[in-house]
Amino acid sequence: MSNANFLAGTALVNYNTLNVVGSSVFSTGNLDNRGTLVLGPANGFPGVNASISSGTNSGTLRVDGTQVSVSAYNLNNTGVISNEGSWYGSFLQHAGGQFNNAGTLTLNGSTTLLGVSSLVNSGTVVLEDGVLEIAAGAQISGSGRFVQQAGLARVNGHLQALGGIDIQGGLVQGTGTSEGPFIVGTAGRWKLGIRQAR
Repeated sequence: MSNANFLAGTALVNYNTLNVVGSSVFSTGNLDNRGTLVLGPANGFPGVNASISSGTNSGTLRVDGTQVSVSAYNLNNTGVISNEGSWYGSFLQHAGGQFNNAGTLTLNGSTTLLGVSSLVNSGTVVLEDGVLEIAAGAQISGSGRFVQQAGLARVNGHLQALGGIDIQGGLVQGTGTSEGPFIVGTAGRWKLGIRQAR
């Protein structure tokens, strides 16, 4: 799908490769991605507006481009999600919805968890570069790991990674709380203001 396309439906099952690009509007009631799903820009159009009411990703879901907007209410990931664009979403909007990550969530662009968002992580969240914004009231929680290689993590909500918080590079700042064993490497900076939860 490219340019001025609109995809809406109650269910989308993808086993192969699906590129949703250009000025497309992508809205699905239930996503089951077992292949490769790419949301991104093409042919001079800057990006995609995507809405996922609920879904499962056991394949690869890639977000490219700075104008890609993704809003997800219930999303379970056991595969790989790679954000190299802008991922915006309030993951806890309807009926206690949340983003469950048991795979790998790789962040390179701009990712924002709004005020009532919840990302439950039992896998690995890697901030390779870019900005991760955890707004006041939002949280990343769970038994998994959080690894920051570069970029900025602005934590005004709660960052819990019981498998470890590993700040290899970049800056972590904010007024929120963190929970879990953490290591700050020589290239990483942990700016005072974030409180360690008890």
